[in-house]
Amino acid sequence: ASFFEKPAKVADVVVPLPDSSGPATLNSSIPNLTQAITLPPNVESVFMDVIAQSQNQEEQWFFCVPNDVAAELQSCGNTGFRETEISIDGQPAGVAPVYPWIYTGGIDPYLWAPIPGLQTLNFKPFRVDLTPFAGVLADGNAHSVAISVFNAYQYFLVDATLLAYTDHGAKRTTGAVTSDSLTEPAPAVDENLSTAQDGTISGTVTVTAGHNFAISGYLNTSHGRVETTVEEKADFQNSQYFLISSSQYTQNLQQSSTVQTKTTTRDGFVVVEKETNVSYPFTFDLTQNVSADGKTITEPNVSNQQYLVETKESLFGIPLFQWKETNQVQSQDTDTIQLVNGGYALTGHSGQKSSQDFLTANSAGACYSRALTAANSVLTGVTDGTGCPGGVNRW
Repeated sequence: ASFFEKPAKVADVVVPLPDSSGPATLNSSIPNLTQAITLPPNVESVFMDVIAQSQNQEEQWFFCVPNDVAAELQSCGNTGFRETEISIDGQPAGVAPVYPWIYTGGIDPYLWAPIPGLQTLNFKPFRVDLTPFAGVLADGNAHSVAISVFNAYQYFLVDATLLAYTDHGAKRTTGAVTSDSLTEPAPAVDENLSTAQDGTISGTVTVTAGHNFAISGYLNTSHGRVETTVEEKADFQNSQYFLISSSQYTQNLQQSSTVQTKTTTRDGFVVVEKETNVSYPFTFDLTQNVSADGKTITEPNVSNQQYLVETKESLFGIPLFQWKETNQVQSQDTDTIQLVNGGYALTGHSGQKSSQDFLTANSAGACYSRALTAANSVLTGVTDGTGCPGGVNRW
Protein backbone atom coordinates (compact mmCIF):
# COMPACT_ATOMS: atom_id res chain seq x y z
CA ALA A 1 0.00 0.00 0.00
CA SER A 2 1.10 3.57 -0.65
CA PHE A 3 1.92 6.04 2.13
CA PHE A 4 -0.58 8.39 0.54
CA GLU A 5 -3.45 5.90 0.48
CA LYS A 6 -6.10 6.64 3.08
CA PRO A 7 -9.17 4.71 4.20
CA ALA A 8 -12.29 5.83 2.39
CA LYS A 9 -14.15 8.59 4.21
CA VAL A 10 -17.69 7.78 5.22
CA ALA A 11 -20.32 10.45 4.66
CA ASP A 12 -21.85 11.87 7.83
CA VAL A 13 -25.19 12.51 6.14
CA VAL A 14 -26.74 10.51 3.29
CA VAL A 15 -29.90 11.88 1.65
CA PRO A 16 -31.74 9.85 -1.02
CA LEU A 17 -33.35 11.63 -3.95
CA PRO A 18 -36.22 11.04 -4.27
CA ASP A 19 -36.99 10.44 -0.59
CA SER A 20 -39.89 8.13 -1.48
CA SER A 21 -39.47 4.56 -2.70
CA GLY A 22 -38.21 4.06 -6.25
CA PRO A 23 -36.63 6.43 -8.75
CA ALA A 24 -38.37 9.52 -10.11
CA THR A 25 -39.92 9.53 -13.58
CA LEU A 26 -38.90 12.56 -15.66
CA ASN A 27 -40.52 13.46 -18.96
CA SER A 28 -41.76 16.51 -20.83
CA SER A 29 -44.64 17.04 -18.38
CA ILE A 30 -42.57 16.30 -15.24
CA PRO A 31 -39.15 17.74 -16.16
CA ASN A 32 -37.63 17.96 -12.66
CA LEU A 33 -37.07 15.95 -9.52
CA THR A 34 -37.17 18.67 -6.85
CA GLN A 35 -36.63 18.04 -3.15
CA ALA A 36 -36.20 20.26 -0.09
CA ILE A 37 -33.07 19.31 1.87
CA THR A 38 -31.84 20.55 5.24
CA LEU A 39 -28.24 19.68 6.13
CA PRO A 40 -26.34 20.07 9.42
CA PRO A 41 -24.94 23.58 10.11
CA ASN A 42 -21.36 22.29 10.09
CA VAL A 43 -21.27 20.93 6.54
CA GLU A 44 -17.78 20.91 5.04
CA SER A 45 -18.12 19.13 1.67
CA VAL A 46 -21.02 17.87 -0.45
CA PHE A 47 -21.29 15.43 -3.38
CA MET A 48 -24.08 13.89 -5.39
CA ASP A 49 -24.08 10.43 -6.99
CA VAL A 50 -26.65 10.43 -9.81
CA ILE A 51 -28.04 7.84 -12.23
CA ALA A 52 -30.31 8.82 -15.14
CA GLN A 53 -31.72 5.70 -16.79
CA SER A 54 -33.50 5.89 -20.17
CA GLN A 55 -36.83 4.12 -20.68
CA ASN A 56 -39.75 3.68 -23.08
CA GLN A 57 -39.31 5.54 -26.39
CA GLU A 58 -36.00 6.90 -25.08
CA GLU A 59 -34.53 3.54 -24.09
CA GLN A 60 -32.07 3.95 -26.97
CA TRP A 61 -31.89 7.75 -26.72
CA PHE A 62 -28.59 7.75 -28.61
CA PHE A 63 -30.50 6.72 -31.77
CA CYS A 64 -32.80 9.76 -31.52
CA VAL A 65 -32.65 12.59 -34.07
CA PRO A 66 -33.95 16.18 -34.36
CA ASN A 67 -37.75 16.44 -34.40
CA ASP A 68 -37.88 17.87 -37.94
CA VAL A 69 -36.43 14.65 -39.43
CA ALA A 70 -37.63 12.08 -36.88
CA ALA A 71 -40.58 10.87 -38.99
CA GLU A 72 -38.66 10.38 -42.24
CA LEU A 73 -35.77 8.69 -40.41
CA GLN A 74 -38.23 6.50 -38.46
CA SER A 75 -36.58 7.41 -35.18
CA CYS A 76 -37.29 9.11 -31.85
CA GLY A 77 -36.95 12.87 -31.45
CA ASN A 78 -35.27 15.58 -29.37
CA THR A 79 -31.85 14.75 -30.94
CA GLY A 80 -29.32 12.18 -29.73
CA PHE A 81 -28.15 14.36 -26.82
CA ARG A 82 -29.13 13.87 -23.18
CA GLU A 83 -27.50 15.25 -20.04
CA THR A 84 -28.33 15.40 -16.35
CA GLU A 85 -28.59 18.89 -14.84
CA ILE A 86 -28.35 19.68 -11.11
CA SER A 87 -29.37 22.95 -9.47
CA ILE A 88 -29.52 24.30 -5.91
CA ASP A 89 -32.16 26.93 -5.19
CA GLY A 90 -32.53 27.40 -8.93
CA GLN A 91 -28.81 28.07 -9.47
CA PRO A 92 -26.87 25.72 -11.80
CA ALA A 93 -24.68 23.50 -9.61
CA GLY A 94 -23.38 20.67 -11.79
CA VAL A 95 -23.91 18.34 -14.76
CA ALA A 96 -23.52 14.61 -15.33
CA PRO A 97 -23.26 12.76 -18.65
CA VAL A 98 -25.72 9.96 -19.37
CA TYR A 99 -24.11 6.60 -20.05
CA PRO A 100 -25.40 4.77 -23.17
CA TRP A 101 -26.57 1.68 -21.31
CA ILE A 102 -28.13 -1.14 -23.32
CA TYR A 103 -30.24 -3.61 -21.37
CA THR A 104 -30.06 -7.38 -21.86
CA GLY A 105 -32.98 -7.35 -24.31
CA GLY A 106 -31.91 -4.15 -26.04
CA ILE A 107 -31.88 -3.98 -29.87
CA ASP A 108 -30.79 -7.62 -30.28
CA PRO A 109 -30.87 -9.76 -27.09
CA TYR A 110 -28.35 -12.22 -28.53
CA LEU A 111 -25.71 -9.49 -28.49
CA TRP A 112 -25.65 -9.65 -24.68
CA ALA A 113 -25.44 -13.39 -24.01
CA PRO A 114 -23.42 -14.52 -22.22
CA ILE A 115 -21.49 -11.20 -21.90
CA PRO A 116 -23.91 -8.35 -21.07
CA GLY A 117 -23.39 -4.75 -22.10
CA LEU A 118 -21.30 -2.48 -19.91
CA GLN A 119 -22.82 -1.86 -16.48
CA THR A 120 -26.12 -3.45 -17.51
CA LEU A 121 -26.14 -5.47 -14.30
CA ASN A 122 -24.42 -2.83 -12.16
CA PHE A 123 -25.10 0.81 -13.04
CA LYS A 124 -22.36 3.20 -11.95
CA PRO A 125 -23.48 6.63 -10.77
CA PHE A 126 -21.66 9.78 -11.84
CA ARG A 127 -20.34 11.78 -8.88
CA VAL A 128 -20.79 15.56 -8.97
CA ASP A 129 -18.77 17.72 -6.56
CA LEU A 130 -21.12 20.30 -4.98
CA THR A 131 -18.64 21.51 -2.35
CA PRO A 132 -18.61 25.13 -3.61
CA PHE A 133 -22.23 25.22 -2.33
CA ALA A 134 -21.32 23.88 1.14
CA GLY A 135 -21.49 27.35 2.71
CA VAL A 136 -24.97 27.87 1.30
CA LEU A 137 -26.22 24.47 2.46
CA ALA A 138 -24.77 24.96 5.97
CA ASP A 139 -27.04 27.87 6.94
CA GLY A 140 -29.55 25.59 8.69
CA ASN A 141 -32.35 26.34 6.23
CA ALA A 142 -34.11 24.06 3.77
CA HIS A 143 -32.77 24.30 0.22
CA SER A 144 -34.29 23.15 -3.03
CA VAL A 145 -32.18 20.59 -4.90
CA ALA A 146 -33.40 19.78 -8.41
CA ILE A 147 -32.38 17.21 -11.03
CA SER A 148 -33.47 17.21 -14.66
CA VAL A 149 -32.47 15.45 -17.87
CA PHE A 150 -31.94 17.76 -20.83
CA ASN A 151 -34.16 16.77 -23.80
CA ALA A 152 -35.95 13.99 -21.89
CA TYR A 153 -39.53 13.48 -23.04
CA GLN A 154 -40.70 9.83 -22.67
CA TYR A 155 -39.05 9.05 -20.19
CA PHE A 156 -36.02 8.83 -17.81
CA LEU A 157 -35.84 7.27 -14.34
CA VAL A 158 -33.60 9.32 -12.04
CA ASP A 159 -32.11 8.24 -8.74
CA ALA A 160 -29.50 10.15 -6.74
CA THR A 161 -27.77 10.23 -3.37
CA LEU A 162 -26.55 13.40 -1.67
CA LEU A 163 -23.43 12.79 0.45
CA ALA A 164 -22.50 15.42 3.06
CA TYR A 165 -19.34 15.48 5.17
CA THR A 166 -19.26 17.62 8.30
CA ASP A 167 -16.55 19.54 10.16
CA HIS A 168 -16.12 17.48 13.33
CA GLY A 169 -14.26 20.34 14.97
CA ALA A 170 -17.00 22.95 14.58
CA LYS A 171 -20.67 23.30 15.41
CA ARG A 172 -21.20 25.66 12.49
CA THR A 173 -19.51 26.52 9.23
CA THR A 174 -20.29 29.55 7.09
CA GLY A 175 -19.55 30.50 3.53
CA ALA A 176 -20.90 31.33 0.08
CA VAL A 177 -20.65 30.68 -3.64
CA THR A 178 -18.34 33.31 -5.11
CA SER A 179 -18.65 32.56 -8.84
CA ASP A 180 -20.63 30.25 -11.12
CA SER A 181 -20.31 30.24 -14.92
CA LEU A 182 -22.36 27.07 -15.56
CA THR A 183 -25.22 27.55 -18.04
CA GLU A 184 -27.65 25.27 -19.85
CA PRO A 185 -26.21 23.40 -22.84
CA ALA A 186 -26.84 24.77 -26.33
CA PRO A 187 -26.67 21.75 -28.68
CA ALA A 188 -25.73 22.40 -32.30
CA VAL A 189 -27.35 20.26 -35.01
CA ASP A 190 -26.01 19.55 -38.49
CA GLU A 191 -28.32 17.75 -40.93
CA ASN A 192 -26.88 16.55 -44.23
CA LEU A 193 -29.58 14.37 -45.78
CA SER A 194 -30.68 13.81 -49.36
CA THR A 195 -33.60 11.97 -50.97
CA ALA A 196 -33.15 10.18 -54.32
CA GLN A 197 -35.83 9.96 -57.00
CA ASP A 198 -36.77 6.45 -55.84
CA GLY A 199 -37.32 7.75 -52.30
CA THR A 200 -34.07 6.44 -50.82
CA ILE A 201 -32.83 8.67 -47.98
CA SER A 202 -29.13 8.89 -47.19
CA GLY A 203 -26.79 11.14 -45.26
CA THR A 204 -25.78 12.15 -41.75
CA VAL A 205 -27.24 13.87 -38.72
CA THR A 206 -24.89 15.19 -36.02
CA VAL A 207 -25.50 16.89 -32.70
CA THR A 208 -22.72 18.41 -30.57
CA ALA A 209 -22.85 20.01 -27.13
CA GLY A 210 -20.45 21.00 -24.41
CA HIS A 211 -19.59 22.95 -21.29
CA ASN A 212 -16.57 24.85 -20.06
CA PHE A 213 -17.34 26.29 -16.65
CA ALA A 214 -16.03 26.92 -13.16
CA ILE A 215 -17.84 27.15 -9.81
CA SER A 216 -16.07 28.54 -6.74
CA GLY A 217 -17.03 28.88 -3.11
CA TYR A 218 -15.49 29.39 0.31
CA LEU A 219 -16.14 27.98 3.76
CA ASN A 220 -15.06 29.13 7.21
CA THR A 221 -14.18 25.96 9.13
CA SER A 222 -12.54 24.92 12.40
CA HIS A 223 -9.22 24.82 10.55
CA GLY A 224 -9.60 28.13 8.76
CA ARG A 225 -10.96 29.38 5.46
CA VAL A 226 -11.23 26.74 2.74
CA GLU A 227 -11.72 27.72 -0.89
CA THR A 228 -12.95 25.20 -3.45
CA THR A 229 -13.09 25.60 -7.23
CA VAL A 230 -14.59 22.99 -9.54
CA GLU A 231 -13.58 23.44 -13.18
CA GLU A 232 -15.16 21.24 -15.80
CA LYS A 233 -14.94 20.78 -19.55
CA ALA A 234 -17.50 18.47 -21.14
CA ASP A 235 -17.76 17.57 -24.82
CA PHE A 236 -20.44 15.49 -26.50
CA GLN A 237 -20.92 14.41 -30.11
CA ASN A 238 -23.46 12.06 -31.65
CA SER A 239 -23.10 11.43 -35.38
CA GLN A 240 -25.40 9.06 -37.28
CA TYR A 241 -25.33 7.84 -40.86
CA PHE A 242 -28.61 6.75 -42.49
CA LEU A 243 -29.46 4.77 -45.61
CA ILE A 244 -33.17 4.08 -45.91
CA SER A 245 -34.80 2.40 -48.90
CA SER A 246 -37.69 0.01 -49.53
CA SER A 247 -35.45 -2.98 -48.79
CA GLN A 248 -32.89 -1.62 -46.32
CA TYR A 249 -32.64 0.47 -43.17
CA THR A 250 -29.15 1.41 -41.98
CA GLN A 251 -28.41 3.54 -38.92
CA ASN A 252 -24.74 3.69 -37.93
CA LEU A 253 -23.83 5.62 -34.79
CA GLN A 254 -20.57 7.13 -33.56
CA GLN A 255 -20.80 8.84 -30.17
CA SER A 256 -18.28 10.37 -27.81
CA SER A 257 -18.85 11.87 -24.38
CA THR A 258 -15.94 13.19 -22.32
CA VAL A 259 -15.80 15.07 -19.02
CA GLN A 260 -12.63 16.60 -17.58
CA THR A 261 -13.03 17.82 -14.00
CA LYS A 262 -10.46 19.57 -11.84
CA THR A 263 -11.18 20.37 -8.19
CA THR A 264 -8.77 22.73 -6.44
CA THR A 265 -8.97 23.02 -2.65
CA ARG A 266 -7.06 25.76 -0.82
CA ASP A 267 -6.92 25.09 2.91
CA GLY A 268 -4.65 27.79 4.34
CA PHE A 269 -1.34 27.40 2.52
CA VAL A 270 -2.15 23.81 1.43
CA VAL A 271 -3.33 23.39 -2.16
CA VAL A 272 -4.74 20.01 -3.18
CA GLU A 273 -5.81 19.24 -6.74
CA LYS A 274 -7.91 16.33 -7.95
CA GLU A 275 -8.37 15.67 -11.66
CA THR A 276 -10.87 13.19 -13.06
CA ASN A 277 -11.17 12.34 -16.75
CA VAL A 278 -14.20 10.31 -17.86
CA SER A 279 -14.88 9.09 -21.40
CA TYR A 280 -17.75 7.06 -22.88
CA PRO A 281 -16.83 6.09 -26.49
CA PHE A 282 -19.66 4.23 -28.20
CA THR A 283 -20.38 2.95 -31.71
CA PHE A 284 -23.26 0.90 -33.04
CA ASP A 285 -23.91 -0.27 -36.61
CA LEU A 286 -27.46 -1.41 -37.30
CA THR A 287 -28.83 -2.63 -40.65
CA GLN A 288 -32.18 -4.20 -41.47
CA ASN A 289 -32.45 -6.06 -44.78
CA VAL A 290 -36.02 -6.80 -45.88
CA SER A 291 -36.80 -9.75 -48.15
CA ALA A 292 -38.62 -9.16 -51.43
CA ASP A 293 -41.88 -10.54 -50.02
CA GLY A 294 -41.54 -8.42 -46.85
CA LYS A 295 -41.86 -11.45 -44.59
CA THR A 296 -38.26 -11.74 -43.34
CA ILE A 297 -35.84 -9.19 -41.93
CA THR A 298 -32.20 -9.99 -41.28
CA GLU A 299 -30.47 -7.54 -38.96
CA PRO A 300 -26.67 -7.55 -38.56
CA ASN A 301 -25.67 -5.57 -35.46
CA VAL A 302 -22.22 -4.52 -34.28
CA SER A 303 -21.70 -2.73 -30.94
CA ASN A 304 -18.65 -1.30 -29.18
CA GLN A 305 -19.14 0.18 -25.70
CA GLN A 306 -16.35 1.64 -23.57
CA TYR A 307 -16.04 3.13 -20.10
CA LEU A 308 -12.79 4.97 -19.34
CA VAL A 309 -12.01 6.85 -16.13
CA GLU A 310 -8.81 8.17 -14.61
CA THR A 311 -8.27 10.10 -11.37
CA LYS A 312 -5.16 11.96 -10.23
CA GLU A 313 -4.47 13.69 -6.92
CA SER A 314 -1.62 16.11 -6.25
CA LEU A 315 -0.33 18.35 -3.46
CA PHE A 316 1.28 21.63 -4.53
CA GLY A 317 1.46 20.11 -8.00
CA ILE A 318 3.33 17.02 -6.75
CA PRO A 319 1.56 13.79 -7.79
CA LEU A 320 0.25 11.79 -4.83
CA PHE A 321 -2.01 9.10 -6.20
CA GLN A 322 -3.40 7.92 -9.52
CA TRP A 323 -6.11 5.41 -10.39
CA LYS A 324 -7.70 4.27 -13.63
CA GLU A 325 -10.35 1.89 -14.90
CA THR A 326 -11.01 0.77 -18.46
CA ASN A 327 -13.83 -1.48 -19.57
CA GLN A 328 -14.86 -2.44 -23.10
CA VAL A 329 -17.51 -4.76 -24.52
CA GLN A 330 -17.58 -5.56 -28.24
CA SER A 331 -20.50 -7.57 -29.61
CA GLN A 332 -21.85 -8.65 -32.98
CA ASP A 333 -24.78 -10.77 -34.10
CA THR A 334 -27.23 -11.14 -36.97
CA ASP A 335 -30.79 -11.77 -35.88
CA THR A 336 -33.74 -12.91 -38.00
CA ILE A 337 -37.20 -11.40 -37.68
CA GLN A 338 -40.16 -12.98 -39.47
CA LEU A 339 -43.80 -12.18 -40.07
CA VAL A 340 -45.76 -14.48 -37.78
CA ASN A 341 -49.55 -14.32 -37.27
CA GLY A 342 -49.74 -10.80 -38.61
CA GLY A 343 -46.82 -9.50 -36.51
CA TYR A 344 -43.04 -9.69 -36.57
CA ALA A 345 -41.20 -12.01 -34.17
CA LEU A 346 -37.55 -12.71 -33.45
CA THR A 347 -37.03 -16.26 -34.73
CA GLY A 348 -33.26 -16.86 -34.73
CA HIS A 349 -29.77 -15.50 -35.07
CA SER A 350 -26.28 -16.33 -36.38
CA GLY A 351 -22.67 -15.20 -36.12
CA GLN A 352 -22.82 -14.18 -32.46
CA LYS A 353 -19.45 -13.13 -31.09
CA SER A 354 -18.47 -10.89 -28.17
CA SER A 355 -15.62 -9.94 -25.86
CA GLN A 356 -14.96 -7.89 -22.75
CA ASP A 357 -11.69 -6.38 -21.53
CA PHE A 358 -11.49 -4.92 -18.02
CA LEU A 359 -8.55 -3.28 -16.26
CA THR A 360 -8.18 -1.33 -13.04
CA ALA A 361 -4.86 -0.17 -11.61
CA ASN A 362 -3.37 2.46 -9.32
CA SER A 363 -0.02 4.07 -8.63
CA ALA A 364 0.41 2.00 -5.45
CA GLY A 365 1.04 -1.06 -7.60
CA ALA A 366 -2.39 -2.66 -7.48
CA CYS A 367 -3.62 -4.03 -10.81
CA TYR A 368 -6.42 -6.34 -11.92
CA SER A 369 -7.41 -7.27 -15.46
CA ARG A 370 -9.69 -9.87 -17.00
CA ALA A 371 -10.52 -10.64 -20.63
CA LEU A 372 -13.58 -12.62 -21.70
CA THR A 373 -14.49 -14.04 -25.11
CA ALA A 374 -17.68 -15.68 -26.33
CA ALA A 375 -19.06 -17.16 -29.54
CA ASN A 376 -22.46 -18.61 -30.44
CA SER A 377 -23.75 -17.53 -27.02
CA VAL A 378 -21.17 -19.64 -25.14
CA LEU A 379 -18.28 -18.31 -23.06
CA THR A 380 -15.09 -19.45 -24.80
CA GLY A 381 -12.26 -17.88 -22.81
CA VAL A 382 -11.28 -16.20 -19.54
CA THR A 383 -7.82 -14.68 -19.22
CA ASP A 384 -6.51 -12.86 -16.14
CA GLY A 385 -3.64 -10.45 -15.72
CA THR A 386 -2.76 -9.69 -19.32
CA GLY A 387 -3.06 -5.94 -18.79
CA CYS A 388 -0.95 -5.90 -15.61
CA PRO A 389 2.85 -5.81 -15.23
CA GLY A 390 4.25 -9.28 -15.68
CA GLY A 391 0.83 -10.56 -16.68
CA VAL A 392 -0.14 -11.05 -13.03
CA ASN A 393 -3.03 -9.56 -11.07
CA ARG A 394 -1.94 -7.83 -7.86
CA TRP A 395 -4.78 -6.51 -5.77
